Amino acid sequence: MNSITYVGNKYQEVKHHLNIKDVATRLGSKLTQQGKDTYHGTCPTGHASKSGTSFSIDNTKQLFHCFSCKIGGDTITLVEKAKGISNWEALKWLNEEYNLKVDLNGLQNIPKPSPEEIKEKEELIKKSMILERIYEIGKEKLYTEEGKDEL
Repeated sequence: MNSITYVGNKYQEVKHHLNIKDVATRLGSKLTQQGKDTYHGTCPTGHASKSGTSFSIDNTKQLFHCFSCKIGGDTITLVEKAKGISNWEALKWLNEEYNLKVDLNGLQNIPKPSPEEIKEKEELIKKSMILERIYEIGKEKLYTEEGKDEL
């Protein structure tokens, strides 16, 4: 098994045991359910939000996006951004905070992704969250009489 596969397996193992909504709440986010499995609320990074709904979670996909911070990602990225720590430290924090007992030995020297890779990942997540919201609005309108005319 190469090192990339090993790292990916460890990340997946940690993420498998977690729920992004629970992690966001533990980090201080105040969330309200918006759809079947979507939540909006305050961003756990601590920035001010007039509406208090700039932060969005898709609990099915286990992804978040903050429209104010312009960041998004998975559970590990959420901890990384909210606590201002490295990806490795976020992984370690989650493992310890949730008492997961995942063996993380050998992951300390893994290279960080490039800024371009990070930006590309965040853009994909942002697009995914926007499309999910458009889909939800379309579904809601489809089931109303006036919505059928609008569609």
